[in-house]
Amino acid sequence: KELLEAYEAASKFNWTKEELEVYDWWSMKDQDQKGSIQLARDEGRDEEREKAEQEKAEMILRMHREGIDLETIARVAGISVDRVKKIIEGKD
Repeated sequence: KELLEAYEAASKFNWTKEELEVYDWWSMKDQDQKGSIQLARDEGRDEEREKAEQEKAEMILRMHREGIDLETIARVAGISVDRVKKIIEGKD
């Protein structure tokens, strides 16, 4: 469908086959660049999420070392007591 639309657009502008090939090449190049940018954004989000999780785990460990009970740690961190236990045990 898209190819047909491209040929119809080309005929409206009276493009030659070579001009259409150049147009297609630049269109693909543009789409590749947009895809690369989106991939970089997605990877950046994943890295930020991992960093936030690591910081949360470090906070949980510090609170535990300070003697704060597991229920309070879970409430402050916004996670379950079971997950707090796993973080403290190094299994999460």
